[in-house]
Amino acid sequence: MGSTQLLLKFLKSKRIINDLTSAEKETGTGNITLKKGTDLFIRDNITGMGTILKEDLENHYYITSVKNGMFGNSLTYALIERHDSSAKIVA
Repeated sequence: MGSTQLLLKFLKSKRIINDLTSAEKETGTGNITLKKGTDLFIRDNITGMGTILKEDLENHYYITSVKNGMFGNSLTYALIERHDSSAKIVA
């Protein structure tokens, strides 16, 4: 299962979204290089910025919510999937 589908199915199970097809059109994907290629490094950085909703250390991914916007009144949901020293982010 792809990262985007994994994130959307999780959000649907929590009743955050209703329709997977329309929500998929609103997602974006990016890749970043990590300073340290460990799950603990990702976890520490998420903890400083948002809330961990799901953690899967076997498959090396986190689902998180992060407040954004001018006054922090909007939530963004993201999946961060680690691959050695890089990470794929779906938001």
